[in-house]
Amino acid sequence: VAEGRLFVTTQGGTVHCFGTDETEPVDRPIAATLEPFPQDALSPVYAAAAEDLLQLSGVSKGYCIVLGGGSGRLAYELASRSELRIVCITVDAAETALTRRALSNTPFYGSRLTVAHPAPDDRSLPVPDYCANLIVCDAATAKGTLPVDSEDIIRILRPYGGTICVGQPAIAPTRLDANALCSWMPRSSELTVDVTRERGTWARAVRGALPGARNWTHQYGSAA
Repeated sequence: VAEGRLFVTTQGGTVHCFGTDETEPVDRPIAATLEPFPQDALSPVYAAAAEDLLQLSGVSKGYCIVLGGGSGRLAYELASRSELRIVCITVDAAETALTRRALSNTPFYGSRLTVAHPAPDDRSLPVPDYCANLIVCDAATAKGTLPVDSEDIIRILRPYGGTICVGQPAIAPTRLDANALCSWMPRSSELTVDVTRERGTWARAVRGALPGARNWTHQYGSAA
């Protein structure tokens, strides 16, 4: 209920709006679009980046966090090529509104693709602990820039295979400094980090077991 109107949604995805004034019903169908962004110089860059990320990480299902989400183009390309459920983290409220508007008519938005940004006074990412199968960065792909810090990434990266993959493809218009990328990657005894220039400049970190974790040895045992 808002501004004197009642909004009702259905399981089929239809949204009804009821008001107090008598009026003729208006039907506003929304057609899904597979081309939410214009074809420009960055189109092949984002397409190549998505292909590289999926190949290098080996992750195509689960939850993906896109840092420095920009306009949502990397998030969209990943959603188009995988079964990932993607949370695109934007920088501020204005960028969030623009990104949501661009993605709102795509078949992925609201089901496998969402857009969020941290509260102004909150330095932590707006996602739960240990949830991310894959963490990537849009700003690094398009602009060659990295997020301010990587302190909160370890908190959200799942153990046993959670992967951070950040960089840019060989056809990117800017150049990401490989040394800066290595310095930015989080440091932890749980992470195995490597850098590759085979498909551009990419750094990948894979998380192993949590400290103190061990295999359970009695899963086939009985009460005796």
